[in-house]
Amino acid sequence: MAQLFSSLKELSLFDLMMTVATLAQSPILVPLFMGMFIKKTPKWAAWATVLFGMFVSFLCIKVFTPQALGQLIGVEFTGREIGELRTMITIAAHLFLTASFFWATTLFYKEETFSKEEKEQVDTFFENIETECVADGSQDEFDKMQREKLGSITMMMGVGLLAMVLLPNPLWGRALFLGCSGIILLTGYLLKKSAQRKPESTGELASQS
Repeated sequence: MAQLFSSLKELSLFDLMMTVATLAQSPILVPLFMGMFIKKTPKWAAWATVLFGMFVSFLCIKVFTPQALGQLIGVEFTGREIGELRTMITIAAHLFLTASFFWATTLFYKEETFSKEEKEQVDTFFENIETECVADGSQDEFDKMQREKLGSITMMMGVGLLAMVLLPNPLWGRALFLGCSGIILLTGYLLKKSAQRKPESTGELASQS
């Protein structure tokens, strides 16, 4: 454990967040993802997979470490490489071990342990997954509202970036701020303009046909 905390000191905030997220969230994400494809699993499959995934994460901290890999292949990794390898090893371990455990729970599936209501819920869930979602005409109004708001936010961000031209920088630095803010302002303007675009009239559609 002391070796783990020693290596964490060399990680940036982003790498540290990636490490914690991978170790903590992967055991939960595996049954959530696999459950959309594997139907016949026992009731306890999800939580058992989470517990097994936590054990896999523990192994990635104590056993399957970048330091152990370095000793195995005779390579000494830098602090940055250790942080990246820890994430890669954890993902690979959950991809093969935790996912395989969830699949193995299908061997213990017994249909008679599910009530009629539970079977209907499972069937409805997979039926909803396979059902195609088709947006109706009212969806366009929501899209316009989103483009309007997103365009306003983007333009405000562009104005804030444009104000950075006033900072004491070389000419090329100010030109860079000016160019970036111009692109952002143009993007926001186009979003707002697309939100105000009126749909084609019935007569225009008839003439096109």
